[in-house]
Amino acid sequence: MLSAIGLELMKWKRSKILLSAVIAAFVAPFITLVSTSLKTSNLGIQAEWVDIIALCMQVNHLFVFPLTFSALAAFIFVQEYQTGAVINLFTLPVSRKSIILAKTITLLLTLMVLNLLSYVLTIFVGKVFIAASPWAAFVRFFPLALKTCFMQFSLMPIFICIGLWTRHFVPPLITAGAFIMIDFISLAMPSVGPFLFPALPYYVILQEIGWYPTGIRGIPYTWELLVPVFFIFLITALVISEKQDI
Repeated sequence: MLSAIGLELMKWKRSKILLSAVIAAFVAPFITLVSTSLKTSNLGIQAEWVDIIALCMQVNHLFVFPLTFSALAAFIFVQEYQTGAVINLFTLPVSRKSIILAKTITLLLTLMVLNLLSYVLTIFVGKVFIAASPWAAFVRFFPLALKTCFMQFSLMPIFICIGLWTRHFVPPLITAGAFIMIDFISLAMPSVGPFLFPALPYYVILQEIGWYPTGIRGIPYTWELLVPVFFIFLITALVISEKQDI
């Protein structure tokens, strides 16, 4: 298993898509920088840590992360099918289940690094506008950043299943686009939004920072929805991998 993870990490290191993912991690902090600059210069609004971090997280989880993470999931699980290298991969003295699990762990590690990079960049953006030490803000909001990253990761087996089933990069990206649409549709239905599991990270962010809509009851289910989604689709991906002919 560890050797398989090492090989996957080496493949990531050689890939240009990883550079694209790193660039994507800059998108939300950049939008936050521009938005906060406009607020402070044009409206005279004093920047606060909660506003900066909340805006960055919302941009990430409504748009950037679903698209970026799905692209990475599609790449890591579909590339060998596209290049024909899957024949060599499945002839290795390692079970297909171990290969799928190694790829999944590699994906988790990559997503955590990208999430941390975006979060650190957000702290630097906040430092531009706020004179106080950023350490307290980093410690305060880091658990939320980590929690929502795991929530996004719990959706990855959906993209993995679709990628393995179709053996193509496009369907997982189309699914990510559908998830983004669900996220934005949920904004108009805050009472229903928490039941739409692709939008759950966004609503958890609102709840944790105290911006949850008044008059709406709290989020009834989080991991109760996401954990079954994760394991159902991960097991399905393992079955697809075992049953497929190459």
